[in-house]
Amino acid sequence: MHNVHRAANWFHCNGLQDIKLVNCVDLQLLYETSVDSTALSADILQIATHCLAELPENVARGIHSFQAKLKPVDTAEWTHEPLTGKLLQMLAQTAKLYAQCYAEMSPNASLSELCTAMTSSRWQYAIENRGFRAIWFDSGADNQARSLECLAHENSSRSNCVLTPQVEVLPLELQCALDPLLNLLPMEYKDAILAIEDYQTKLVDVCLDVGRIPYVYIGKKQRFVLNKDGDVVTKDTIDEILMNLGGEMRIGNDNRAGIDRQLHRISVMRSKTDEVYGLTMRVGRALRNAACVLTDLLLSDRHADKSVLVLGHPGSGKTTLIRDVARCVSETMENVCIIDTSNEIGGDGLVPHECVGWARRMMVKSLEAQAGVMVECVQNHTVETLIVDEIGRKAEVMAASTVRQRGPRLIASAHGDFRALIKNPDLKGLIGGSQQVIVGDGAAAKSATKSKLQTQRGG
Repeated sequence: MHNVHRAANWFHCNGLQDIKLVNCVDLQLLYETSVDSTALSADILQIATHCLAELPENVARGIHSFQAKLKPVDTAEWTHEPLTGKLLQMLAQTAKLYAQCYAEMSPNASLSELCTAMTSSRWQYAIENRGFRAIWFDSGADNQARSLECLAHENSSRSNCVLTPQVEVLPLELQCALDPLLNLLPMEYKDAILAIEDYQTKLVDVCLDVGRIPYVYIGKKQRFVLNKDGDVVTKDTIDEILMNLGGEMRIGNDNRAGIDRQLHRISVMRSKTDEVYGLTMRVGRALRNAACVLTDLLLSDRHADKSVLVLGHPGSGKTTLIRDVARCVSETMENVCIIDTSNEIGGDGLVPHECVGWARRMMVKSLEAQAGVMVECVQNHTVETLIVDEIGRKAEVMAASTVRQRGPRLIASAHGDFRALIKNPDLKGLIGGSQQVIVGDGAAAKSATKSKLQTQRGG
């Protein structure tokens, strides 16, 4: 077999849920275990090139053709009509190639048994992860990314020929105290939120505007109205919430306020006369171990001096990830400091939320001062890793460049995606900028635009 993820998920989704593998070996796992531990998803050509001195004639072309023909096949049609003869022939040729590769790799009995157990585990992981592969990091090999099946079984103990997995996968732990936020609201709004099923994990935003019906978001495109009678929010309601918060003086120059030692954020809308007429109350949550997916980038020696930029659209989880990155890196004894412009990473108040671990944080009086505080932090506090949430201005990009030139590693987030960042003249310096280059005819033909003048990353 080769890459059982898709097959496991397909069988499970189509009702065949009690399948038990017997003497099955995934060639990817055998290759990763015995040949190259860094190859988590070796394709069959890579494996065949290693195993066979000479590839059978047209095998590469045949495999690519088989994969191209198989992808568009609607699996629902498999039960209504047989596969075409040409596709069946390709399947037979591919199966023969799998057998040849296994024979050439000739695993001994111990390795064969190990890979059989790994394949059974991979089948189960694929079902649990809906067809996606499971990976973890090998702390004994500089946090190198490995297939979870390999880590779970390679150093396992044997008991009655049953392999016992020997790896601990850290679970995600959601940390969120909603009461301090809900207690700011009038009782009728609070009761309506408490009546929402699983509101502790679903609640995202509370939106209140004078003269309009109050509502909350409990997921993407999921709006829930708080007042079924059609009563609208009054100015007195807004003023009452601000009073419960501690008064309008709690609102900063960025029109945001927080709750002491909490991650929630209250943002206001102002009229032209500076009067508050709207509130957006964003629920802040810490997700412990969210940064585990970046373990190799954050903790391995080979990446110790490399900076990390997290890109994503609003609400995609950038700040949640950055919080746990601060905890993860600071627990390695590194001197970590957070530039917390809106007190959104560490929460409001003098004492930061416990989710940032040993990381220190510097508050910023205004958005305009963020770039200066970044440089000041490096100059004054012997920082090894500097963490900044939401770099969005040219001055901050210049400050980030200054920080890197002085030595510390920079971990930051920005809005958008890679393509949008390259096109942004103010922010493209975060990835080294871009430059116009002229490519050859072959490269131009392979590009989407077919143009010989192309934009490439400059750094």
